[in-house]
Amino acid sequence: MYRVLIADDEYLEREVMKKVITEEVKELRLIGEASDGEEALEVVKAERPDIILMDIKMPNLDGLEATKEIIEFYPGTKIIMITAYNEFDYAQRAIKYGAVDYLLKPVKLEKIVEVLKCLIIKIEEEKLYNQLVKQSHDDSEESASFHKEFFAKEKKLFELVKEGEVDKIEKFVERLLNIIRTKDYSLVKFKIRIIEFLVSLSRTINQEAEIEICHFYFDELISESAEINSVDRFAEWVKDKLKIVVDKVSKAYDEIDDNVIKKATNYIHNHYNQDLTLKKVAKVVHLNKSYLSHLFKEEMEESFTNYLTQVRLKKAKEILKKSKDNITDVANQVGYQNANYFSQVFKKEFNLTPTQYRKQDK
Repeated sequence: MYRVLIADDEYLEREVMKKVITEEVKELRLIGEASDGEEALEVVKAERPDIILMDIKMPNLDGLEATKEIIEFYPGTKIIMITAYNEFDYAQRAIKYGAVDYLLKPVKLEKIVEVLKCLIIKIEEEKLYNQLVKQSHDDSEESASFHKEFFAKEKKLFELVKEGEVDKIEKFVERLLNIIRTKDYSLVKFKIRIIEFLVSLSRTINQEAEIEICHFYFDELISESAEINSVDRFAEWVKDKLKIVVDKVSKAYDEIDDNVIKKATNYIHNHYNQDLTLKKVAKVVHLNKSYLSHLFKEEMEESFTNYLTQVRLKKAKEILKKSKDNITDVANQVGYQNANYFSQVFKKEFNLTPTQYRKQDK
Protein backbone atom coordinates (compact mmCIF):
# COMPACT_ATOMS: atom_id res chain seq x y z
CA MET A 1 0.00 0.00 0.00
CA TYR A 2 1.07 3.59 -0.59
CA ARG A 3 1.40 5.88 2.42
CA VAL A 4 -0.41 9.22 2.26
CA LEU A 5 -0.13 12.48 4.20
CA ILE A 6 -2.83 15.17 4.11
CA ALA A 7 -1.64 18.74 4.71
CA ASP A 8 -4.45 21.36 4.79
CA ASP A 9 -5.43 23.97 7.36
CA GLU A 10 -9.15 23.52 6.59
CA TYR A 11 -10.77 20.72 8.63
CA LEU A 12 -13.59 20.02 6.15
CA GLU A 13 -11.15 19.69 3.24
CA ARG A 14 -9.09 17.21 5.26
CA GLU A 15 -12.21 15.18 6.04
CA VAL A 16 -13.15 14.91 2.34
CA MET A 17 -9.66 13.70 1.48
CA LYS A 18 -9.59 11.27 4.42
CA LYS A 19 -12.85 9.74 3.16
CA VAL A 20 -11.28 9.15 -0.26
CA ILE A 21 -8.15 7.57 1.16
CA THR A 22 -9.91 5.32 3.66
CA GLU A 23 -12.93 4.33 1.57
CA GLU A 24 -12.41 4.92 -2.15
CA VAL A 25 -8.82 3.99 -3.06
CA LYS A 26 -7.85 0.66 -1.55
CA GLU A 27 -4.16 0.98 -2.48
CA LEU A 28 -3.70 3.93 -0.06
CA ARG A 29 -3.17 4.16 3.69
CA LEU A 30 -3.42 7.43 5.64
CA ILE A 31 -0.32 7.86 7.85
CA GLY A 32 -0.86 11.41 9.08
CA GLU A 33 -2.45 14.84 8.90
CA ALA A 34 -0.97 18.34 9.12
CA SER A 35 -2.59 21.76 9.40
CA ASP A 36 0.42 23.81 8.30
CA GLY A 37 3.66 23.44 6.32
CA GLU A 38 5.95 23.05 9.35
CA GLU A 39 3.84 20.25 10.76
CA ALA A 40 3.83 18.61 7.32
CA LEU A 41 7.64 18.64 7.26
CA GLU A 42 7.78 16.96 10.67
CA VAL A 43 5.43 14.19 9.54
CA VAL A 44 7.40 13.69 6.35
CA LYS A 45 10.66 13.29 8.28
CA ALA A 46 9.09 10.78 10.65
CA GLU A 47 6.84 8.77 8.32
CA ARG A 48 8.31 9.19 4.79
CA PRO A 49 4.95 9.17 2.93
CA ASP A 50 4.79 8.15 -0.73
CA ILE A 51 2.08 10.71 -1.56
CA ILE A 52 1.18 14.09 -0.04
CA LEU A 53 -2.02 16.07 -0.65
CA MET A 54 -0.76 19.59 0.06
CA ASP A 55 -2.73 22.83 0.36
CA ILE A 56 -0.86 25.86 -0.97
CA LYS A 57 -2.12 28.45 1.52
CA MET A 58 -1.33 27.37 5.09
CA PRO A 59 -0.05 29.24 8.18
CA ASN A 60 3.58 29.25 9.41
CA LEU A 61 5.00 27.65 6.26
CA ASP A 62 2.94 27.58 3.08
CA GLY A 63 2.58 24.57 0.80
CA LEU A 64 4.85 26.03 -1.86
CA GLU A 65 7.86 26.34 0.46
CA ALA A 66 7.08 23.00 2.10
CA THR A 67 7.00 21.34 -1.34
CA LYS A 68 10.34 22.86 -2.29
CA GLU A 69 11.95 21.55 0.91
CA ILE A 70 10.39 18.08 0.73
CA ILE A 71 11.41 17.51 -2.89
CA GLU A 72 14.95 18.65 -2.09
CA PHE A 73 15.41 16.08 0.71
CA TYR A 74 12.93 13.37 -0.39
CA PRO A 75 12.83 13.61 -4.20
CA GLY A 76 10.78 10.47 -4.69
CA THR A 77 7.78 11.92 -2.82
CA LYS A 78 4.72 12.57 -5.01
CA ILE A 79 3.01 15.83 -4.05
CA ILE A 80 -0.43 16.87 -5.29
CA MET A 81 -1.14 20.57 -4.72
CA ILE A 82 -4.54 21.85 -3.64
CA THR A 83 -5.24 25.39 -4.77
CA ALA A 84 -7.94 28.00 -5.31
CA TYR A 85 -8.42 29.61 -8.72
CA ASN A 86 -6.68 32.82 -7.62
CA GLU A 87 -3.68 30.79 -6.46
CA PHE A 88 -3.15 29.05 -9.80
CA ASP A 89 0.22 30.76 -10.40
CA TYR A 90 1.44 29.23 -7.16
CA ALA A 91 0.35 25.77 -8.33
CA GLN A 92 2.36 26.22 -11.52
CA ARG A 93 5.41 27.17 -9.46
CA ALA A 94 4.88 24.10 -7.28
CA ILE A 95 4.88 21.92 -10.41
CA LYS A 96 8.25 23.45 -11.30
CA TYR A 97 9.53 22.57 -7.83
CA GLY A 98 8.51 18.95 -8.36
CA ALA A 99 4.83 18.56 -7.51
CA VAL A 100 3.18 16.06 -9.85
CA ASP A 101 -0.37 17.45 -10.11
CA TYR A 102 -2.85 19.90 -8.60
CA LEU A 103 -6.51 19.98 -7.56
CA LEU A 104 -8.74 23.06 -7.58
CA LYS A 105 -10.91 24.00 -4.60
CA PRO A 106 -13.57 23.15 -3.76
CA VAL A 107 -12.14 19.66 -4.20
CA LYS A 108 -14.62 17.11 -5.55
CA LEU A 109 -14.43 13.56 -4.27
CA GLU A 110 -14.52 11.95 -7.73
CA LYS A 111 -11.72 14.21 -8.96
CA ILE A 112 -9.46 13.26 -6.04
CA VAL A 113 -10.12 9.59 -6.77
CA GLU A 114 -9.26 10.05 -10.46
CA VAL A 115 -6.01 11.92 -9.76
CA LEU A 116 -4.88 9.46 -7.07
CA LYS A 117 -5.58 6.39 -9.20
CA CYS A 118 -3.64 7.88 -12.10
CA LEU A 119 -0.77 8.66 -9.76
CA ILE A 120 -0.71 5.09 -8.41
CA ILE A 121 -0.39 3.75 -11.96
CA LYS A 122 2.46 6.18 -12.60
CA ILE A 123 4.29 5.14 -9.42
CA GLU A 124 3.97 1.45 -10.30
CA GLU A 125 5.24 2.10 -13.83
CA GLU A 126 8.23 4.00 -12.43
CA LYS A 127 9.05 1.10 -10.11
CA LEU A 128 8.98 -1.38 -12.99
CA TYR A 129 10.99 0.94 -15.20
CA ASN A 130 13.67 1.48 -12.53
CA GLN A 131 13.89 -2.25 -11.88
CA LEU A 132 14.34 -3.06 -15.56
CA VAL A 133 16.82 -0.24 -16.16
CA LYS A 134 18.89 -1.50 -13.23
CA GLN A 135 18.95 -4.99 -14.71
CA SER A 136 19.91 -3.53 -18.07
CA HIS A 137 22.69 -1.33 -16.65
CA ASP A 138 24.09 -4.19 -14.58
CA ASP A 139 25.12 -5.72 -17.89
CA SER A 140 26.32 -2.67 -19.83
CA GLU A 141 29.03 -4.61 -21.71
CA GLU A 142 26.41 -7.02 -22.99
CA SER A 143 24.26 -4.06 -24.06
CA ALA A 144 27.15 -2.45 -25.95
CA SER A 145 27.95 -5.74 -27.66
CA PHE A 146 24.30 -6.14 -28.66
CA HIS A 147 24.14 -2.68 -30.26
CA LYS A 148 27.39 -3.23 -32.14
CA GLU A 149 26.13 -6.56 -33.50
CA PHE A 150 22.75 -5.19 -34.59
CA PHE A 151 23.75 -1.75 -35.91
CA ALA A 152 23.85 -2.96 -39.53
CA LYS A 153 20.57 -4.80 -39.06
CA GLU A 154 18.95 -1.63 -37.76
CA LYS A 155 19.97 0.20 -40.95
CA LYS A 156 18.51 -2.62 -43.04
CA LEU A 157 15.26 -2.55 -41.06
CA PHE A 158 15.07 1.22 -41.56
CA GLU A 159 15.27 0.73 -45.32
CA LEU A 160 12.47 -1.86 -45.18
CA VAL A 161 10.33 0.48 -43.06
CA LYS A 162 10.93 3.36 -45.45
CA GLU A 163 9.94 1.17 -48.41
CA GLY A 164 6.82 -0.07 -46.59
CA GLU A 165 7.77 -3.73 -47.02
CA VAL A 166 5.54 -5.16 -44.26
CA ASP A 167 6.04 -8.84 -45.22
CA LYS A 168 9.81 -8.45 -45.38
CA ILE A 169 9.78 -6.59 -42.07
CA GLU A 170 7.92 -9.47 -40.38
CA LYS A 171 10.44 -12.00 -41.74
CA PHE A 172 13.30 -9.73 -40.71
CA VAL A 173 11.92 -9.45 -37.16
CA GLU A 174 11.57 -13.25 -36.96
CA ARG A 175 15.22 -13.68 -37.96
CA LEU A 176 16.26 -11.01 -35.46
CA LEU A 177 14.28 -12.65 -32.66
CA ASN A 178 15.74 -16.07 -33.51
CA ILE A 179 19.25 -14.66 -33.25
CA ILE A 180 18.45 -13.12 -29.87
CA ARG A 181 16.86 -16.38 -28.69
CA THR A 182 20.26 -18.03 -29.08
CA LYS A 183 21.67 -15.57 -26.54
CA ASP A 184 19.70 -17.36 -23.82
CA TYR A 185 18.33 -14.12 -22.38
CA SER A 186 15.63 -14.06 -19.73
CA LEU A 187 12.32 -12.62 -20.99
CA VAL A 188 13.06 -9.35 -19.15
CA LYS A 189 16.46 -8.97 -20.81
CA PHE A 190 14.96 -10.05 -24.11
CA LYS A 191 12.38 -7.24 -23.86
CA ILE A 192 15.00 -4.69 -22.86
CA ARG A 193 17.22 -5.53 -25.83
CA ILE A 194 14.40 -5.37 -28.38
CA ILE A 195 12.92 -2.19 -26.88
CA GLU A 196 16.38 -0.56 -26.95
CA PHE A 197 16.45 -1.56 -30.63
CA LEU A 198 13.03 0.03 -31.30
CA VAL A 199 14.01 3.25 -29.53
CA SER A 200 17.23 3.45 -31.56
CA LEU A 201 15.31 2.69 -34.77
CA SER A 202 12.90 5.58 -34.13
CA ARG A 203 15.85 7.94 -33.67
CA THR A 204 17.40 6.71 -36.92
CA ILE A 205 14.15 7.26 -38.83
CA ASN A 206 13.81 10.83 -37.53
CA GLN A 207 17.46 11.64 -38.25
CA GLU A 208 17.27 10.28 -41.78
CA ALA A 209 14.03 12.13 -42.54
CA GLU A 210 15.19 15.29 -40.71
CA ILE A 211 11.72 15.63 -39.18
CA GLU A 212 9.89 14.05 -36.24
CA ILE A 213 8.02 11.07 -37.74
CA CYS A 214 7.77 8.71 -34.82
CA HIS A 215 9.27 8.38 -31.39
CA PHE A 216 9.54 5.38 -29.11
CA TYR A 217 10.39 6.05 -25.48
CA PHE A 218 12.04 3.31 -23.44
CA ASP A 219 9.97 3.74 -20.28
CA GLU A 220 6.68 3.89 -22.21
CA LEU A 221 7.43 0.70 -24.17
CA ILE A 222 8.60 -1.12 -21.05
CA SER A 223 5.36 -0.18 -19.30
CA GLU A 224 3.22 -1.13 -22.29
CA SER A 225 4.85 -4.54 -22.65
CA ALA A 226 4.95 -5.31 -18.91
CA GLU A 227 2.12 -7.86 -18.99
CA ILE A 228 3.43 -9.78 -22.00
CA ASN A 229 4.75 -13.04 -20.58
CA SER A 230 6.05 -15.00 -23.58
CA VAL A 231 8.58 -14.46 -26.36
CA ASP A 232 6.03 -15.30 -29.07
CA ARG A 233 3.48 -12.77 -27.80
CA PHE A 234 6.22 -10.21 -27.49
CA ALA A 235 7.28 -10.90 -31.09
CA GLU A 236 3.72 -10.14 -32.26
CA TRP A 237 3.72 -6.96 -30.20
CA VAL A 238 6.97 -5.85 -31.87
CA LYS A 239 5.55 -6.56 -35.34
CA ASP A 240 2.45 -4.50 -34.52
CA LYS A 241 4.68 -1.61 -33.42
CA LEU A 242 6.61 -1.77 -36.67
CA LYS A 243 3.40 -1.79 -38.73
CA ILE A 244 2.43 1.46 -37.00
CA VAL A 245 5.86 2.87 -37.84
CA VAL A 246 5.54 1.82 -41.50
CA ASP A 247 2.20 3.61 -41.73
CA LYS A 248 3.59 6.78 -40.13
CA VAL A 249 6.70 6.75 -42.30
CA SER A 250 4.66 6.21 -45.47
CA LYS A 251 2.32 9.10 -44.68
CA ALA A 252 5.19 11.35 -43.62
CA TYR A 253 7.21 10.72 -46.76
CA ASP A 254 4.17 11.30 -48.96
CA GLU A 255 3.67 14.61 -47.18
CA ILE A 256 7.36 15.44 -47.43
CA ASP A 257 7.35 14.71 -51.15
CA ASP A 258 4.24 16.86 -51.69
CA ASN A 259 5.78 19.73 -49.74
CA VAL A 260 9.08 19.41 -51.58
CA ILE A 261 7.41 19.58 -55.00
CA LYS A 262 5.28 22.53 -53.91
CA LYS A 263 8.33 24.35 -52.60
CA ALA A 264 10.36 23.53 -55.74
CA THR A 265 7.65 24.67 -58.16
CA ASN A 266 7.07 27.88 -56.15
CA TYR A 267 10.78 28.59 -56.31
CA ILE A 268 10.80 28.04 -60.08
CA HIS A 269 7.85 30.41 -60.56
CA ASN A 270 9.60 33.08 -58.49
CA HIS A 271 13.08 32.65 -59.99
CA TYR A 272 12.53 31.47 -63.58
CA ASN A 273 14.35 34.60 -64.81
CA GLN A 274 17.58 33.48 -63.13
CA ASP A 275 20.15 30.88 -64.12
CA LEU A 276 18.22 27.96 -62.61
CA THR A 277 19.48 24.39 -62.56
CA LEU A 278 18.23 21.17 -61.03
CA LYS A 279 21.18 21.26 -58.64
CA LYS A 280 20.33 24.78 -57.40
CA VAL A 281 16.66 23.99 -56.80
CA ALA A 282 17.58 20.69 -55.09
CA LYS A 283 19.77 22.64 -52.70
CA VAL A 284 16.87 24.99 -51.88
CA VAL A 285 14.59 22.07 -50.96
CA HIS A 286 17.39 20.13 -49.18
CA LEU A 287 17.40 17.09 -51.47
CA ASN A 288 19.99 15.59 -53.76
CA LYS A 289 19.32 16.38 -57.41
CA SER A 290 18.71 12.75 -58.40
CA TYR A 291 15.88 12.36 -55.91
CA LEU A 292 14.35 15.71 -56.89
CA SER A 293 14.49 14.68 -60.54
CA HIS A 294 12.74 11.41 -59.64
CA LEU A 295 10.06 13.27 -57.64
CA PHE A 296 9.35 15.65 -60.52
CA LYS A 297 8.74 12.80 -62.91
CA GLU A 298 6.58 10.98 -60.37
CA GLU A 299 4.52 13.89 -59.05
CA MET A 300 4.42 16.28 -62.05
CA GLU A 301 4.56 13.63 -64.78
CA GLU A 302 7.28 15.58 -66.58
CA SER A 303 10.97 16.33 -66.11
CA PHE A 304 12.36 19.26 -64.14
CA THR A 305 13.82 20.73 -67.34
CA ASN A 306 10.54 20.53 -69.22
CA TYR A 307 8.62 22.11 -66.30
CA LEU A 308 11.08 25.01 -66.10
CA THR A 309 10.96 25.48 -69.88
CA GLN A 310 7.14 25.64 -69.86
CA VAL A 311 7.14 28.24 -67.09
CA ARG A 312 9.66 30.38 -68.98
CA LEU A 313 7.90 30.11 -72.33
CA LYS A 314 4.51 30.94 -70.83
CA LYS A 315 6.00 34.09 -69.31
CA ALA A 316 7.78 34.89 -72.60
CA LYS A 317 4.44 34.80 -74.45
CA GLU A 318 2.96 37.26 -71.96
CA ILE A 319 5.87 39.65 -72.42
CA LEU A 320 5.74 39.37 -76.22
CA LYS A 321 2.04 40.27 -76.15
CA LYS A 322 2.27 43.20 -73.76
CA SER A 323 5.61 44.82 -74.58
CA LYS A 324 7.75 45.99 -77.46
CA ASP A 325 10.96 44.73 -75.88
CA ASN A 326 13.41 43.27 -78.34
CA ILE A 327 13.88 39.48 -78.41
CA THR A 328 17.19 39.58 -76.54
CA ASP A 329 15.58 41.48 -73.65
CA VAL A 330 12.63 39.10 -73.62
CA ALA A 331 15.02 36.14 -73.51
CA ASN A 332 16.93 37.68 -70.58
CA GLN A 333 13.72 38.40 -68.68
CA VAL A 334 12.74 34.72 -68.71
CA GLY A 335 16.16 33.27 -67.86
CA TYR A 336 17.81 32.76 -71.24
CA GLN A 337 21.18 34.43 -71.70
CA ASN A 338 21.38 33.45 -75.37
CA ALA A 339 18.63 34.95 -77.57
CA ASN A 340 19.26 32.51 -80.42
CA TYR A 341 18.84 29.52 -78.13
CA PHE A 342 15.69 31.07 -76.69
CA SER A 343 14.28 31.47 -80.22
CA GLN A 344 15.08 27.83 -81.02
CA VAL A 345 13.35 26.57 -77.88
CA PHE A 346 10.34 28.84 -78.53
CA LYS A 347 9.98 27.70 -82.13
CA LYS A 348 10.30 24.04 -81.19
CA GLU A 349 7.42 24.42 -78.74
CA PHE A 350 5.04 26.66 -80.72
CA ASN A 351 6.24 26.15 -84.30
CA LEU A 352 6.75 29.93 -84.50
CA THR A 353 9.71 32.18 -83.73
CA PRO A 354 9.16 34.82 -81.01
CA THR A 355 8.96 37.51 -83.68
CA GLN A 356 6.38 35.56 -85.72
CA TYR A 357 4.34 34.92 -82.55
CA ARG A 358 4.30 38.65 -81.73
CA LYS A 359 3.19 39.58 -85.27
CA GLN A 360 0.54 36.87 -85.35
CA ASP A 361 -0.89 38.00 -82.02
CA LYS A 362 -1.36 41.51 -83.40
